[in-house]
Amino acid sequence: MERLALFGGKPVRTEPLPTVNNKSGRNIGDEELKLLKEVVESGSLFRHSGKMVSKFEEEFAEFLGVKHAVTSTSGTAALHIATGAIGLGPGMEVIT
Repeated sequence: MERLALFGGKPVRTEPLPTVNNKSGRNIGDEELKLLKEVVESGSLFRHSGKMVSKFEEEFAEFLGVKHAVTSTSGTAALHIATGAIGLGPGMEVIT
Protein backbone atom coordinates (compact mmCIF):
# COMPACT_ATOMS: atom_id res chain seq x y z
CA MET A 1 0.00 0.00 0.00
CA GLU A 2 1.27 3.44 -0.88
CA ARG A 3 2.04 6.01 1.79
CA LEU A 4 -0.89 8.32 2.59
CA ALA A 5 -0.53 11.98 1.58
CA LEU A 6 -1.02 12.83 5.26
CA PHE A 7 2.29 11.07 5.91
CA GLY A 8 4.23 12.50 2.96
CA GLY A 9 2.81 10.39 0.14
CA LYS A 10 1.61 11.79 -3.17
CA PRO A 11 -1.81 13.49 -2.87
CA VAL A 12 -4.56 12.29 -5.19
CA ARG A 13 -5.36 15.88 -6.10
CA THR A 14 -3.65 19.24 -5.79
CA GLU A 15 -6.73 21.48 -6.10
CA PRO A 16 -9.76 21.32 -3.80
CA LEU A 17 -12.96 19.91 -5.23
CA PRO A 18 -15.86 22.27 -5.81
CA THR A 19 -18.38 21.99 -3.00
CA VAL A 20 -21.95 22.93 -2.29
CA ASN A 21 -20.66 25.36 0.34
CA ASN A 22 -18.70 27.50 -2.11
CA LYS A 23 -21.35 27.16 -4.84
CA SER A 24 -18.71 26.41 -7.47
CA GLY A 25 -19.97 22.83 -7.50
CA ARG A 26 -23.54 23.82 -8.31
CA ASN A 27 -24.48 23.77 -11.93
CA ILE A 28 -28.08 22.65 -12.25
CA GLY A 29 -29.49 23.58 -15.60
CA ASP A 30 -31.81 22.24 -18.27
CA GLU A 31 -29.68 19.15 -18.95
CA GLU A 32 -29.62 18.11 -15.29
CA LEU A 33 -33.35 18.70 -14.91
CA LYS A 34 -34.02 16.65 -18.05
CA LEU A 35 -31.99 13.74 -16.68
CA LEU A 36 -33.70 13.98 -13.30
CA LYS A 37 -37.09 13.91 -15.00
CA GLU A 38 -36.00 10.87 -17.04
CA VAL A 39 -35.07 8.98 -13.87
CA VAL A 40 -38.27 9.88 -12.03
CA GLU A 41 -40.49 9.03 -14.99
CA SER A 42 -38.70 5.70 -15.56
CA GLY A 43 -39.78 4.48 -12.13
CA SER A 44 -36.27 3.00 -11.72
CA LEU A 45 -35.10 5.01 -8.74
CA PHE A 46 -32.71 2.40 -7.39
CA ARG A 47 -29.27 1.19 -8.41
CA HIS A 48 -30.43 -2.34 -9.18
CA SER A 49 -33.31 -1.44 -11.46
CA GLY A 50 -31.86 1.53 -13.30
CA LYS A 51 -28.79 2.50 -15.27
CA MET A 52 -28.23 6.09 -14.18
CA VAL A 53 -26.29 5.36 -10.98
CA SER A 54 -23.63 3.31 -12.77
CA LYS A 55 -23.44 5.88 -15.55
CA PHE A 56 -23.06 8.70 -13.01
CA GLU A 57 -20.32 6.82 -11.12
CA GLU A 58 -18.36 6.24 -14.33
CA GLU A 59 -18.65 9.86 -15.45
CA PHE A 60 -17.90 11.21 -11.96
CA ALA A 61 -14.77 9.05 -11.69
CA GLU A 62 -13.64 10.37 -15.07
CA PHE A 63 -14.34 13.95 -13.93
CA LEU A 64 -12.29 13.40 -10.76
CA GLY A 65 -9.48 11.69 -12.66
CA VAL A 66 -9.73 8.49 -10.62
CA LYS A 67 -10.41 4.85 -11.53
CA HIS A 68 -13.57 4.38 -9.49
CA ALA A 69 -16.34 6.34 -7.79
CA VAL A 70 -19.01 4.85 -5.55
CA THR A 71 -22.19 6.69 -4.70
CA SER A 72 -24.00 6.29 -1.40
CA THR A 73 -27.28 7.32 0.13
CA SER A 74 -25.76 9.33 2.96
CA GLY A 75 -22.56 10.50 4.58
CA THR A 76 -22.87 7.71 7.15
CA ALA A 77 -23.16 5.11 4.40
CA ALA A 78 -20.13 6.70 2.69
CA LEU A 79 -18.10 6.31 5.90
CA HIS A 80 -19.11 2.64 6.15
CA ILE A 81 -18.02 2.11 2.54
CA ALA A 82 -14.72 3.94 3.09
CA THR A 83 -13.80 2.09 6.28
CA GLY A 84 -14.61 -1.22 4.60
CA ALA A 85 -12.55 -0.28 1.55
CA ILE A 86 -9.43 0.40 3.63
CA GLY A 87 -9.89 -2.73 5.72
CA LEU A 88 -10.57 -0.96 9.01
CA GLY A 89 -11.38 -3.55 11.61
CA PRO A 90 -12.53 -3.75 15.22
CA GLY A 91 -10.17 -2.03 17.64
CA MET A 92 -8.34 -0.06 14.94
CA GLU A 93 -7.85 3.65 15.59
CA VAL A 94 -9.56 6.33 13.52
CA ILE A 95 -8.16 9.86 13.77
CA THR A 96 -10.65 12.55 12.83
